[in-house]
Amino acid sequence: MKIHVYGVRKEEKASLEHLGGLLDAELSLSEALPSPASAYDAEGCEGVCVSDEGKVDRLILRCWKNIGVKALAIRSESSENVDLEAARETGLKVCGAVSTPRSESELALLMTLACLRRLPEGVFAGRTLYGRTARVLGDEETVQAVLPLLEAFGCLVEGSEAPAEEAPRVPEGRSISRSILSIFRTEESEDKQEPAPQPAEGESAPADIVLVLGPTGEDTPVLDADFFAALKDGTVLVVVGAEDRVDLPILASAIESGRIGALGLDLAAPKQSYLPLQRAAAPEREAALKKLRAMDRVFLTDHLARRTLDAADEICRSALEGLLNLIHGRDCPTKLV
Repeated sequence: MKIHVYGVRKEEKASLEHLGGLLDAELSLSEALPSPASAYDAEGCEGVCVSDEGKVDRLILRCWKNIGVKALAIRSESSENVDLEAARETGLKVCGAVSTPRSESELALLMTLACLRRLPEGVFAGRTLYGRTARVLGDEETVQAVLPLLEAFGCLVEGSEAPAEEAPRVPEGRSISRSILSIFRTEESEDKQEPAPQPAEGESAPADIVLVLGPTGEDTPVLDADFFAALKDGTVLVVVGAEDRVDLPILASAIESGRIGALGLDLAAPKQSYLPLQRAAAPEREAALKKLRAMDRVFLTDHLARRTLDAADEICRSALEGLLNLIHGRDCPTKLV
């Protein structure tokens, strides 16, 4: 069976070549993204596989249908770049792909450690993760993947109880809250600090570290003025896979005021940059990003959450197996159309 693969990235090539032999499929690999011109590159193929880049519209789908393509797979958990309604009308079957959240959870841990150790600033007076308190929000699967990583470093995670004999202890005479705040407090920022919020009766005190993890959904909070007001001064904030929930101009202000002591942020892919839920318009976003990039206490990465060879293996395999299931009429758990 012949399958044409569009938009092949460097980190995917070895995986796709291996999977072609493993799944007994003849794959033709191309770096070109789908377009009306490149659509005919799939002539003679029963299936096509695309990345999450490049718009797949009605015209391209009709071209594929006319040259004998039966099904389409998307190498992503997002299907925003494919017109699924047009695919349904055209008669093309479509599936997505799934992967484990290991890459996202490890990037979140890396950012947390880097912010605590003040690596973005290039200084050597940071703190360890041991004994800090953390609150983890967002996608449940990703949250569950990062919890054991944090706890392995002795971090006290809100809602997760470590065994009593293994519970991290704070050195006598030292307060966790005072310790974490002292990392980032400067004379300049002290004048701007607002009083730390006091927890209501029955609520826990604000955490030293807050992680917000994607992919975004109903459980993902919106990081706006109200969200930042509920944090204490000097909070370490890490956002991976959820930039579309962040009000970047307000985030920049929260760092300047000292409410956010350090930030780790994995930016959205270029294709997602202007699909805000409650985010600033494009010019305001770019201005806020420019300000963030100039800040010492900020660790920014460009869409690295799933850019690992392991994640590429998982996504490629899931997409191709789903595609073969569609073509052969078998059950496909990742079917979209």
